[in-house]
Amino acid sequence: MKGLLSLIYHVDGAAKEKISENHEVESKIKEYISEILLLMISQRQDFLIQNFLCWFDDILIKEGKRLFSSNIFEVNESLMMSINSQSLGVIPPITKTGIAEVDEKYAPKNTGVFEGVKTFMKSVGKKKMAKILSFTNFTGSEEFPDLDRLAQDINPGSSKQRGMEILPSLLVTFLNTDDTKLEHSLLDIIMRCFSQREELGGFLKDIDVLFDNEDIAVYSKMKTQVEDVRFLVERSEVALLLTDRSANL
Repeated sequence: MKGLLSLIYHVDGAAKEKISENHEVESKIKEYISEILLLMISQRQDFLIQNFLCWFDDILIKEGKRLFSSNIFEVNESLMMSINSQSLGVIPPITKTGIAEVDEKYAPKNTGVFEGVKTFMKSVGKKKMAKILSFTNFTGSEEFPDLDRLAQDINPGSSKQRGMEILPSLLVTFLNTDDTKLEHSLLDIIMRCFSQREELGGFLKDIDVLFDNEDIAVYSKMKTQVEDVRFLVERSEVALLLTDRSANL
């Protein structure tokens, strides 16, 4: 009986150790996936910033040509009207929750958005108005999609949302994990998904647009030098790592 109990004890211990090991590997994989998702959110923000700048540049060029001989007050008024009326085109859509009642309640409404700019409404057709009311890619290159479209493998140009969005999956993973680091990563992903508009606004405040050719030339030179220094630092880190390994061998 003593030998049987000892055998059972060792079997249970080995099974628990295996389960613990598998659980740790699973948590590491989920942490790595979380890091990838956070990187994708940052890349999405990079695209949104670029899209905003392209949109703003487009307005400046069009209005500048049209108001070339106008005074500064007319130019300012016209620019502000264009910006206020077309700004929805660069505001990213709110991430879907996967709950139909919530998503329908907070879906963008097309009525009354342009109240106060009736002159602008009369000057555009229905197709252009529909484009202005929704998020538009002004960059001329492929759009970097949000996590919903990445998870569902939907074309960024498609307005359709099919199946379950990413939020329910994140919440289920959060509830089923007991890893504190993974919990923080998942919460970070969720918060960034639903605060991308505020995050974009913060990034835009920090942008310093260069108009003068001399300033652009200085910036380009500094950027090149910084990239060269970063490359040298990375090479030195690799060299030190290889040296340490050789010494240990």
